[in-house]
Parts: sequence; C-alpha cells; structure tokens
Amino acid sequence: ASTLTVTGEIAANGGIALGDSDKATFGADDDLQIFHDGSHSYIKDVGTGNFYITGSYLAFMNAAGDEYMLDGSENGAASLFYDGSNKLETTSTGAKWHGWLIADDSDQIRLGNGGDLKLYHNGSNSYIENSTGWMQIRADNTELVNSANDEYKARFVNNGSVELFYNGVKTFITGANGAVVYGPE
Repeated sequence: ASTLTVTGEIAANGGIALGDSDKATFGADDDLQIFHDGSHSYIKDVGTGNFYITGSYLAFMNAAGDEYMLDGSENGAASLFYDGSNKLETTSTGAKWHGWLIADDSDQIRLGNGGDLKLYHNGSNSYIENSTGWMQIRADNTELVNSANDEYKARFVNNGSVELFYNGVKTFITGANGAVVYGPE
C-alpha cells in the first residue's frame, strides 16, 4: 500500500505546494526527486537503475512553450534546435544537419571504419588525407580554381582533355593525338 505524506500544503486548486528545497520523492529510498532549490528546478534520479521518460512523441521546449529545443517521435526523427530552428535531425538513412558544421582547428572529420579518410584544418592549412587504398574524386568534369574562383589551376574534362594553367593561362592540354605545351606568351 502507498502512503501520501505532504510536507508542504495542499493548494486551493488541488495541487501540492512545496517550499524551496522541499522534495517530491518517489521510490523506497527516495530514488526519484523533484524539487526547486530557490534558484533552479531539478528532476533527479539518485537511485539504482536507469531513468526513463517515455511517450510516442517527446518535446523539450522553452519556458514560454512556443519554441522547440529538442523533439522526437516514436519510430521517427529526433531533432535538435537552436533558437527554434532545426539544426540536426535523424533520418531513416542517418542524419542531416542544417547550417554550418564547425570543427575547431586540428579537429578532424574522419570517415571509414578505421578513420582512414580525414578532412581538417590545422589553423594554417587545410587537408584531405587518405591513409589506405586509392582516393578517387568522381565527377563528370572537375576544375581546380583559386579561392577567389576567378582563375583556373587545372581542368579535367569528361571524355576529353586535361588542362593545366600557370597564373590563369593554359600551359598544357591533352588531346586525342597527344599533348600540347604552350610556351611563354
């Protein structure tokens, strides 16, 4: 049999009013506690076992209840929000982010079971590093350009030529009958 002991007072609206740091406790050893300490509110699991919150749809919202911070649906997506805007969500095939994905200098994005492909910036230079097998860049046409995007460095044309440039000027091109090297202008 359960007992109800109230250390606060029963409010006129039928609720239970507890003072600061008074706790609503549950479990034989007060394993679950809900309280306000005068500054902050807490739900604490201080006992053994796991802490579960269950539901077919769960949402954590701001204090006004008009902006999502986190939500999740049973058998569906879970999403993280920034200022009410969805920034990261799970999908049936993995995850999707909205906006920038930022890593600090020298932190790496690693791909493959052994982290064989690395993408990173060390504070001065940027790197794409592959430590096993071949690294392929797949595209019908590929161009390497400067950061201002106004000067070619190299072009690789599908079923066509390879073109190399010096200071934005084409200096080498392959063709069906060989290659052409352009001299100084």
